[in-house]
Formats: sequence, C-alpha cells, structure tokens
Amino acid sequence: FLMCWYQSPAEFNLTEFLRYYPGSEEVDNLDEFNALKAHPNWSWPKDAKLEMMPVPIHRIPAAGVEALLQQHMGVGIEDVTYSPSSELLYLEEYDCYYNFTSDAGFGVFECVSGDITGDTLTLFGTDNVLTMKLQGEKWMFHSFMPAE
Repeated sequence: FLMCWYQSPAEFNLTEFLRYYPGSEEVDNLDEFNALKAHPNWSWPKDAKLEMMPVPIHRIPAAGVEALLQQHMGVGIEDVTYSPSSELLYLEEYDCYYNFTSDAGFGVFECVSGDITGDTLTLFGTDNVLTMKLQGEKWMFHSFMPAE
C-alpha cells in the first residue's frame, strides 16, 4: 500500500501494488505459460521457453488480491486502477494476474507525526503523507501522497 501515489482508493495502482506482492507463486505449468505467451500484452519473444525466461513469472490469484484489498482498503479489484499492460497480465481462465519482477522492493514509510480528525488519521512522514479512514472499527488505507 506504499508502492504508488494515490489520493483515494480509486487511484490506487494495481500494477504497482502487485509488483512485489508477497503471495505470488512462480509459473511452472507449460499450459499456463503458453496461455501467457498468447496474451496480446506478452512482451517477451513468442518462441520463449519457460525454463529460459530471464526473470521469474509470478502468478497472483485474483481472489487473494481481492481479499487483501477488502481487508486493508475496504475496496475490491474493480474499484482500483488497472490498465492491462506488459507489466501486469491477467488470464481469465486461471483468474490470476502475472508479472515479471526479479528483485524484492518494498514501500517504506517513516512516521514522524500524526493527527486524528473525526474518521481520518493523517500520518506525516519525512517525505510523504499516509491517510487512513475509519470504517467500522478498523483503519483502512485511503491515500499515500508526497509531502507538499
């Protein structure tokens, strides 16, 4: 939830969120790999071999993504920004997203102060601002922006 800038959950970038998603598995099924190669946004050579891919192909089940977004933002996949691209593919027959990241990268937020006003918690970092909204009895991610 700290990998991209967004002013509201509707602007949350699914591609950036899933770039280093911890719940992914590597694709090892040849049928699934061939389905990916047939995807219109496949950017690797059409004759690529699974065992020769220079980076891992991560499979991310949509159900897990949906659950995580609901749990921490109170929204679903259909509520956030996603544009099909070569950086994040989706295969309906597997109901999974796929990306090609090789190194780990994590969003960092160092809180230096905060403020609660009504149902809004604003946390100020050294270079950014994280806003949480109270939904029921739980604080949900609402926005993450550079400090002004």
